[in-house]
Amino acid sequence: MKTLPPLQTPLKEPADTPDRGGLPPGDILDAGWLKALAMQCGADAAGLVEPGREALKGDAAAFATLLPGAGTVVALAVRVNPEALRTPWMGVANREAGFASKAVDDAASELSRRLMGLGVRSVAVQGAFPMDAQKWPGKMWAIAHKILAEQAGLGRMGHHRLLIHPVFGTAVLLSAVLLDRRASGYDAPLAQNPCNGCKLCVAACPTGAIAADGSFSLVNCATHNYRYRLGGFNDWVENVVESRDRSAYRKRVPGEETVSMWQALAYGTNYTCLNCLAVCPAGTACAPGPEAPRGKALVDLLQQRGGSIFVLKGSDAEAHAERSFPPERIRRVRSGNRVASARAFLQALPVVFQPGRAEGLDARFHFDFTGADPCRGTVVIRGGKLQVTPGLEGRPDLVVTADGPTWTAYLAGEARLLPALLRRRIRIKGAPSLLKAFSRCFPG
Repeated sequence: MKTLPPLQTPLKEPADTPDRGGLPPGDILDAGWLKALAMQCGADAAGLVEPGREALKGDAAAFATLLPGAGTVVALAVRVNPEALRTPWMGVANREAGFASKAVDDAASELSRRLMGLGVRSVAVQGAFPMDAQKWPGKMWAIAHKILAEQAGLGRMGHHRLLIHPVFGTAVLLSAVLLDRRASGYDAPLAQNPCNGCKLCVAACPTGAIAADGSFSLVNCATHNYRYRLGGFNDWVENVVESRDRSAYRKRVPGEETVSMWQALAYGTNYTCLNCLAVCPAGTACAPGPEAPRGKALVDLLQQRGGSIFVLKGSDAEAHAERSFPPERIRRVRSGNRVASARAFLQALPVVFQPGRAEGLDARFHFDFTGADPCRGTVVIRGGKLQVTPGLEGRPDLVVTADGPTWTAYLAGEARLLPALLRRRIRIKGAPSLLKAFSRCFPG
């Protein structure tokens, strides 16, 4: 089947808009017609992908359950106003992000509604909340929208791990629609990455989560930027429960954080940062005006946006913030995220790992978890790098054998290590100091 060239997105609705009253003849939908229909429904950019593409195999099961017999996935993007993201007023930036998030999901729903009216089975899959919260702390979202959009030719992932559209830059939000028809052609990933490697996102990141060497710490980013979203909300609730009275609560949670949490609950989840979106210069339609700050001046402006810098105690983000901000702006918080099982613990290690805290550590760890969901894993920390593999490989420096539920309760602070050792629910073979060194690499 013919593959279309990379998508060239117009800045306005195309002249050859589809006929609203009918469907192109045949079982295979015309690719141009389908994308133009998506633009009519409110998308600023659209691309098509076949659900069986190799790069999307991670979402194959989700595609099959979302719409059995799906033949095409339409990736949609709606642009965000970059000027609103660059303002020092976070309320303005959050309002724009919330508006665009609703707009792109509304565009997907409208496209699905139009297709339904034409006898085409389809499902709109939102890019953000609501998610399947009952699956927390596991994977709550249905599909990986950034990977899908990249395959649909809507952009390429930049140094900051965000999709960069060639016209709209990083200032886009994503959604998707699955339908049961094949298309006459499908889009390919862009041949050239719009990211120019300027690394302004590295300079603007308040937690150091975006590193110059290309690595990225999701946990350090989310601890700060999602403080008034899922993880931070869980920690806030626990602070409320653990406070014996009003005075104790106020010592735990400053007043501006209480108001910010109320605002997020009342008006929609808010971000605390968005610096990497605001500072990115990519995109032919995203250049700031002649009077607007850019480059280092914009980075300095964004870094001065008021508010706390939220970090996990003992994390690389804490060390970065201590070098970059006055002490009164740094808030050491707990992670509100939890692992549901010992297996999930092993899977989460690469996300939580702090390379800066692993300096000087060279060790191999064996984890052997028993219980209803037994699993084994080997963890090697060497030269500031982490490797996690299934099974027990090589000669270990430390062996941890544990009942899975007891181990996860220990991680959540609901069980103490010493009683678990005495009851042999957790057993350690090797130097206990290695377990302490291991824990240092995974704060929170």
